[in-house]
Amino acid sequence: MIINNINLHDEFLERMKDLLGNEYNDFLKSYEKSSTHGLIVNTNKTTGENINKLLGGYLSKSQLCDISYVYDEDKTPGKSAFHEMGAYYIQEPSASVSAMELNVTPGDRVLDLCAAPGGKSIQMGIKLQGKGILISNEIMPDRCKILSENIERMGIKNAVVTCEDSARLADKFPAYFDKIMVDAPCSGEGMFRKNPDACNHWSVENVNMCKKRQLEILDNAMKMLRPGGNLLYSTCTFDYAEDEEVVNELLEKYDLTIIKQEKLWPHKIYGEGHFMCHLKDNRESVVIDVPEAIGIDLKKIPEAYSFFKETLNDMSIIEGTIVKHGDNLNLLPNKCPDLKGLKVLRAGLNLGVIKKNRFEPSYSLAKSLQPMDVNKVLDLKAMDERINAYIRGEQIECPELDGEKNGWYLVCAENMPIAFGKLSNTSMKNHYPKGLRKNL
Repeated sequence: MIINNINLHDEFLERMKDLLGNEYNDFLKSYEKSSTHGLIVNTNKTTGENINKLLGGYLSKSQLCDISYVYDEDKTPGKSAFHEMGAYYIQEPSASVSAMELNVTPGDRVLDLCAAPGGKSIQMGIKLQGKGILISNEIMPDRCKILSENIERMGIKNAVVTCEDSARLADKFPAYFDKIMVDAPCSGEGMFRKNPDACNHWSVENVNMCKKRQLEILDNAMKMLRPGGNLLYSTCTFDYAEDEEVVNELLEKYDLTIIKQEKLWPHKIYGEGHFMCHLKDNRESVVIDVPEAIGIDLKKIPEAYSFFKETLNDMSIIEGTIVKHGDNLNLLPNKCPDLKGLKVLRAGLNLGVIKKNRFEPSYSLAKSLQPMDVNKVLDLKAMDERINAYIRGEQIECPELDGEKNGWYLVCAENMPIAFGKLSNTSMKNHYPKGLRKNL
């Protein structure tokens, strides 16, 4: 059956008919509508009300998540400078529900096991507020790179991005995490409206293969969940085999209690559809210790220490475990586990690089800061053409800084960091990464 140029497989429709009964026709009608569009606001940087104002007032609050907003398909918030600044992340509304349900709080040890492209990691990173540890993992290298870039852009400073098989992580982190998100690879039935090509990959065989892989990943997740911890299993598919059956098999094998299980259907909500099950481990809670990463004293690197002492208003902003890789300095989350032996794409927050007896701060560091954290700031207003010029990689003139001290400035727009820049008289030399520069 073809609906709105979406070629729905006959076997898929039969399975949905068996599952939905009287609601089946309403489900079919949902394919006549366009896919839904949404974003989640980075509340560590701004508010939804402020972003709506800056974008021209076309956002509406989603009913599914407290930081999710929806917009019409003719709008393009992904092409805004505020998107580049990490003020929000493009994510369809129903995909935001599971990370909210897991209820991450500051200080938690959190694992996002199948994390790319990063929406759920970003939500959980926002909730951590820089406290605790977030390990975001993706087994596919290309997708892991995208995940790492999104974590960086959103300024999540206490995240470690790994590119590993779940079994290897399970060997490294036995009974370690308070909360684990498993947004598992699936047959993708909830993506058919958004990506009609996904229909071409659907088959009963693929559903069964996905189920087998999901159970394997969940077995490894359970090895990493501390006794008394919380596990959130989610998919973007509707199939009973990949959703409820997987949960039932998990319950048979482990001592777990369902806190909440929900299937979101596109004919009932404004969203593409999602499944989630929040589970609580019933074993007695214990504290698990794993070897921690060993850091260095920043004072032993005078170039970097001088920069931070001169730039930051409070040195506690960079509390954690500082490690040196070549000439690069990274800030691992406080009490971060030892990462040796793992494929790590992002070892916490990259602080910057030592160059010829001087320290050059990184783009990552800039994204993690607030204007109040530093003593030299250039804050541009929303309609200032210099914002886009800076993102294009251009040097900008700053007559308002005439007479001010030269040196490193945090270049911001509407109190949200863009990147560092270096002032010379009234010229701000551009330090926006070359690989990220673009015309907006």
